[in-house]
Amino acid sequence: MTAFESAFPHQSPNNPSHWVYVHPDQLNPEKLIEAIPENERNAVGFLFIESSHRWKTLPFHKKRIIFEMSAMRHTALELTRKDYSVCYIITDHPFEASLKSVLAGGKAPVNGIITDVNALPPSTTAIQLHAMLPASIDERNALQKTASGDTEHPNHDDNQVRLHLYPNAFFLADEEEYTPKISPGYRMEFFYRDMRKKYNILIEADGQPTGGDWNYDKDNRKSLPKKISLPTFPKINSDAITQEIINSVAQKYADHFGSAENFTMAVTRQDATRLADHFFEQGLPDFGPYEDAMAKGEAYVFHSGLSTYMNVGLIEPLDLCKRAEQAWYDGHAPLNSVEGFIRQIIGWREFVRVYYEAMMPDVRKANALSFKRGLPAVYWTASSWMACMDDIVGSVQELGWSHHIPRLMVLSNFSNLTESDPYQLYLWFWYGYSDAHDWVVLPNVLGMSTFADGGVLASKPYVSGGNYINKMSNYCNSCRYKIKEKTGPEACPFNYLYWNFVDNHRDVFNENGRVSFMVNMFDKRKPEDKQAIKDSAKTFIDALPRWNQISKKD
Repeated sequence: MTAFESAFPHQSPNNPSHWVYVHPDQLNPEKLIEAIPENERNAVGFLFIESSHRWKTLPFHKKRIIFEMSAMRHTALELTRKDYSVCYIITDHPFEASLKSVLAGGKAPVNGIITDVNALPPSTTAIQLHAMLPASIDERNALQKTASGDTEHPNHDDNQVRLHLYPNAFFLADEEEYTPKISPGYRMEFFYRDMRKKYNILIEADGQPTGGDWNYDKDNRKSLPKKISLPTFPKINSDAITQEIINSVAQKYADHFGSAENFTMAVTRQDATRLADHFFEQGLPDFGPYEDAMAKGEAYVFHSGLSTYMNVGLIEPLDLCKRAEQAWYDGHAPLNSVEGFIRQIIGWREFVRVYYEAMMPDVRKANALSFKRGLPAVYWTASSWMACMDDIVGSVQELGWSHHIPRLMVLSNFSNLTESDPYQLYLWFWYGYSDAHDWVVLPNVLGMSTFADGGVLASKPYVSGGNYINKMSNYCNSCRYKIKEKTGPEACPFNYLYWNFVDNHRDVFNENGRVSFMVNMFDKRKPEDKQAIKDSAKTFIDALPRWNQISKKD
């Protein structure tokens, strides 16, 4: 018997007629209960479906698989301790297949761990199954199709199992209000100000922003001083249940991305809250000034690392924003740190979600710059002789995480500059990062970081030369390439790749006044310098080892 089976109570506390389906990214049962009609909230049971098929569509990071499996199991056990009935199905089939079996076969969920849905007893009374729509469109479509097929399989008499769907309540922005606004020119800043006002966060009595400005990003671009003490990121010890999952994943998903070793993530709401407590105490005060800073061997710097837990429902985004706001009023953290943190959550996180709703599914095919090359092999090998790329990819392999600047200004930047297919980068981010669900990773990669959507989400391509990386990190000090060399085999590849990109895509730069001067700067160069840039870029790009094309399995 496994540790999970040993911890699971075998006697049902009740026999509910209402069951709530808990999707893997909705691990907040209280929010799920709030969605169903008030007169149906008493004596509900909870239905979990742990589907290994979920992890076979892409080679998802081993730690992400461990995290979500363990978080689901611990959430289920927490419900049993509160005397709820919990039906926990473990299957190799897609989650919707189990739901279809319950609906079509008139099966009654029962308290316990179930490995064969067909072994569930037939319902003897009418059973109502409640489910909240998933955030990602493929899973949402699967659930909606399952619900629409419910009426195709009527059961005998009144012994029916009916599925009721509810809008996703894990976000703060009104989808119907904001998705029609998504178009070129509608930027996150406009949205963010609306959200601040709507939730009364850092807003004064007269309706003006606290401190007089909406955005303190200009104060949040400092590189790390040579001598600065960084917070030690807390590590959560694995219990017997998590350890069993670690061992299983290491074997069953041996060919997947990343490492299963040294798993220290939170898998319960209590431990995720402990991580939040640590961030607000030790990270938030210096988060703002060094928000964009990078350092070798430091994946988190002053960042919270809480996105993984927010994106599965273990932590509430609004709660984090309120805690950050209180830190300002208590004098614990400066305004630029507090505002910067809040902007990431109710600004950017919410904005990319409404973008996703507005742009899907066509945006998956977006490739405005027509890049077709496979993703460079360094994204798997962490071996390129570029200190920044190797360290950051190594961090993703080990942790399944890095903060937003390595994602944007190194990993995505390099993909763009080497003319790599943005769809391939999107898939890599999706399975490589523990917080990367389709609804969040797609806008960030195909909209923001690669400009694949042609400028709907971002006003310009986020590309840079080596000088930016040198300014914001200590990578260049230990790199075999020379940051001061601009062309040739010894030069930092970002240097000539950037100017080659500017020349090749000058129309994109000329359309944006903020960066159009870069084209003028290139054009003022001597002919021999321009040729050296083009030659260096071509030599590097053509010789760059590429990985086989990634494809998502159904």
